[in-house]
Amino acid sequence: VLITSQNQIGPSSQTVISAINPKNLQRQIFPVTDANEAAIDDAGKTLYFTRLGLHTRNDNAKMYRGGALAQLWKFELQGKNEAVNVFASEKSNNRRPMLWKNRLYFLSDRDGAYNIYSANLDGGDIKSLTKHRDWEVRNPQLGDGKIAYQLGANLHVLDLNKQDDKLVN
Repeated sequence: VLITSQNQIGPSSQTVISAINPKNLQRQIFPVTDANEAAIDDAGKTLYFTRLGLHTRNDNAKMYRGGALAQLWKFELQGKNEAVNVFASEKSNNRRPMLWKNRLYFLSDRDGAYNIYSANLDGGDIKSLTKHRDWEVRNPQLGDGKIAYQLGANLHVLDLNKQDDKLVN
């Protein structure tokens, strides 16, 4: 189970991603800072995570482009390299990584409002999956090839196999 928590080691408190084994409650802290919202690939080799972002402070600013921009990063768990910004040249908020069938699903406000996008695992082949304007996509959760998400006061389910987005009655 992946969690975001405060790391109290050192002179300041920063958010980190940890994995907790539910059988023995052993905790592994990943060496990434200012991290939140994470997913691990099916092979268990790569951690995808959001770094920074105004959502960590419950701020609802639209089109924010300042120093706390939400950015998606990937980190090879067995490697010796630093984490890599998946969309380094992108100047929009990209967050909430979700993985399915070797694709990265995420929220981005690159079109003016948070919508769901997908990309290959290196950040290429970006596709817009929703195009909402009046309300932003919130709280997406991926399971069994479907992404459930909040849109205003409604719930939607986006079926990734069928590329079909339906309102839940």
